[in-house]
Amino acid sequence: MREDVGFQQLCVPGYFYDRHGVESVADLGKAEVAKLFDSDVDGAGELWLGQEGWHSTVIQRAHARDLGYAPLFDMRIGPENEAWERLERHIKAKRPILTYCYAPHWTTSAFDLHALKMPPHRPDCYAMADPSKEGALERSRAACEGPTPKIYIAFSTRLFRKAPPIAKLLPNLELNAETVSGWSRAIKRDGAEPRTFSREWVKHFSMQLVGAR
Repeated sequence: MREDVGFQQLCVPGYFYDRHGVESVADLGKAEVAKLFDSDVDGAGELWLGQEGWHSTVIQRAHARDLGYAPLFDMRIGPENEAWERLERHIKAKRPILTYCYAPHWTTSAFDLHALKMPPHRPDCYAMADPSKEGALERSRAACEGPTPKIYIAFSTRLFRKAPPIAKLLPNLELNAETVSGWSRAIKRDGAEPRTFSREWVKHFSMQLVGAR
């Protein structure tokens, strides 16, 4: 099992960033900026925070409250597949959209997404209660970025019995969030058959394999 660094942020498409220069969550507290994301013209910008039950959704709620932009947005929670479909529609039409995003994930490989900057993490401005517990939002503060999230690539311990050479090789496989996002894109979005895709990946990227010792 290898550990690597991922991210979870709010993102805008690259074309929106280039056009409007919105680069920080601090900009979201400006009424004129929030209005750019108001596609239904109800006076509030739309922002997808995540899916019901995700710990990250509670964290994003806390960020919106403590960084001051919550009053200007209709903060939506719903199935991620619907959120990604909406993201793709907006990007194809080059319309403004603000959304929670994370890596590794196929969206960060498929689209040009610009993660908005946040105040750097400090223990005095970020202290999240267990998001799975009732009342976590009320007991938390999140006026800055949380600790850098870590991702873990795991494999079954059965490999040590069934295929020892592979089990010895996998811990030496150099991976990063960009690579794993590319895998996710190929299989989840583009419909590649996992076994075939993995064989092709090994064939073309064998230089990234470090020999097991």
